[in-house]
Amino acid sequence: MKFAIPTYQGKLCPHFGHCEAFAIIEVDEKGTIVSETYIEPPPHAPGVIPRWLKEKGVDKVIAAGMGPRAQMFFSRDGNSGHYWGSRRRSEGYS
Repeated sequence: MKFAIPTYQGKLCPHFGHCEAFAIIEVDEKGTIVSETYIEPPPHAPGVIPRWLKEKGVDKVIAAGMGPRAQMFFSRDGNSGHYWGSRRRSEGYS
């Protein structure tokens, strides 16, 4: 299974569409991490990043914030995500 996590300077980015890179984490059936890579996303535009992550084989997205259109693209394509976003950027993410 592959997870995508939006990052900025190596930490969780508060908004998935404006991240510096995505951490692509692949785990085996036991939950052991088998690979971890950081890749720069394409420019932000409606539907581009969800489609790009699907092409990369991503199964799940973990994000602190995501707009409703991006969520719609992911659910339409069968990709589920986990979102949480109650923190302000100044509080930090780790």
